[in-house]
This record gives sequence, C-alpha cells and structure tokens, in this order.
Amino acid sequence: MISKWQVVRAILQYVDMWFCTSLTCAERMICYSGYLTGSSKGASSRGGVTEKEVAEIMESIKVLHCADSRASGVEVQITEAVASVRPFIICCIIRNLDLAKISTTFKQFIALQTRLHEGICEKRMSATIATHDLRAIKSPLLYDARSPTETQLVPLGRQKLITSAEFMKKLQREAEEMRKAKKRSTTSGIHKYLDLLKGKTEYPFLLDQMSNVVSFPPITNCESTKVSSETNDILVEVTSSKSLLICKQVTEELIKELLHLGIGSSLDDEENSPKNCLVVEQVRVVSLDGHLKTVYPSRIDLVDVPCHVERD
Repeated sequence: MISKWQVVRAILQYVDMWFCTSLTCAERMICYSGYLTGSSKGASSRGGVTEKEVAEIMESIKVLHCADSRASGVEVQITEAVASVRPFIICCIIRNLDLAKISTTFKQFIALQTRLHEGICEKRMSATIATHDLRAIKSPLLYDARSPTETQLVPLGRQKLITSAEFMKKLQREAEEMRKAKKRSTTSGIHKYLDLLKGKTEYPFLLDQMSNVVSFPPITNCESTKVSSETNDILVEVTSSKSLLICKQVTEELIKELLHLGIGSSLDDEENSPKNCLVVEQVRVVSLDGHLKTVYPSRIDLVDVPCHVERD
C-alpha cells in the first residue's frame, strides 16, 4: 500500500520541478501547502494534508542535550564584572549545516544576520548576534568585562592584533573619513554601532580557553573563528544589555530563519526526502563557581516554532 508520505513526496517533487525552482524554502512551504491542502480548512477530514502537517513533513528541529552531545560540547563561564557592561548572553550549537548548498547560500546566511540586526535586534541596541566556526572554538569560554587598553584581538576582516581601544579609535577615524567622502552624517557597517559602548570604561569580551578574544560584542567577531562556506557546525552567541528574554527571542528567530533557508541536514531514511532538519545542541552558561545561569534551548524554548521539535 502506498503511504501518505509517499504521495506527499511525489507531489512535492512535482511542485519543485515545475513551479518552485527559483523560490526560497519559506516560499516553497506556501506553495506546497496550497497544492497539498487546496484549502487549509477541512483538509484532514477529506483525507488531505493540513498546513501544520506540511510543516512537520518538510521541517523539524532536533535538540541535543549538552550531556549527550557528539563532541565534547561548549560551556560558557560568566563573570560578575560583565553585569554592569552587557550582562546577558546565551549560546547554542547548530550542527550539520550546508552553507555551500547553492552558490548564494553563504551570502544568504550573512544577509540573514544583517537583517536580524536591523530588525529584531533594533540596530544592535537590543541584542547582537555572533556566529563562530565551532572547529576554532576552544572551550570553556569566558564572558568577561575587561580594560579596552589591555585586551587585544584580531577583528573580523582584519589581520593584525590590536587593542580594543585602538580598534575603536581606528573605527571612529574610518567613520569620520566615510562621512566626509560621502558628505553624509550617517555611516554604514560596524561603524554605526560605535556609540553603543560610549562611556564604558570596560568592554565585554568572549574569550576562549587560551584567553584569546573570539568576540567583542556588540561591535565585531574575531578573525580566528570566522564562518566560511565550508563551515558545518556553528556556535551561535547572542548578547544583550537589556534582558535574557530578548537574547532568547533573537536566537529563536535566527533558528527559524536558518530552518527556512533549507540548509540543515536530512534525517529521514527515505531517499530523496525533502525534509530539512536543524540539529541544535544546548550550551550551558555558568558562574565561575559552576552554578547554572542558563541553558539554551531548554524545554521551555522553541515551543512556538511552526515545525516538529524532537527533544532528548
């Protein structure tokens, strides 16, 4: 007997072939829903497939418990010093991404983060997203506030080690030159975020096990953990000066958008299955004495995502 899944797969392949070749994953979902349901009302009573069932057929999230991770995992230690600078941070790992799926996939990945920074992050005033190549991460990480004149980093897109104080001055000079050249009062890129640390005597940093800076929120990541099209596993870091809730909302939005990009792995055993799955691994944030501050995603996270979520 032919299963409903086999019928659904045949329809999806037909729709893909004739109508969806140039659509994004999110647009495909709308297209699939229309063909499979005809109308979302009463689809199940007619033996059809509802939009919710389409979403579960096409997309899912698998959450790995930090104790059950396939690798050694990542833990973030947080100091009391950073509480007065930028106190909120959550992290998670997303595994088995295909950032080279098509020629434009990596550009879409970068553009997605820019769009979220402008939108839900409110131009980084509410939160900042950083993504890192997990292979370059040496855990445990330390989230701390330190003197800008004494803390060095190699900023993303740069090649030389520089103190964060010197880097900020360099960005300010570049911003002023851009204003003069374009005869505008506004700037672009990371230059427009310089005021977010105005008046701070210490800056927030995420450092690895060797005390190397891997992130300088809300300004920049570092070159050592840069994500490329060859990256398969990423560490997601979201920080905020406002609330932990905002960090969670931003991370959930990033996960949903990555799912819609269709760059996760297929966990279905059937050949040519169109199902797209994101594998999200928990990361713990703890105090220096080991007390748990937060873990993401917990069982109360990712409850409103429009797909099936499998938890350990």
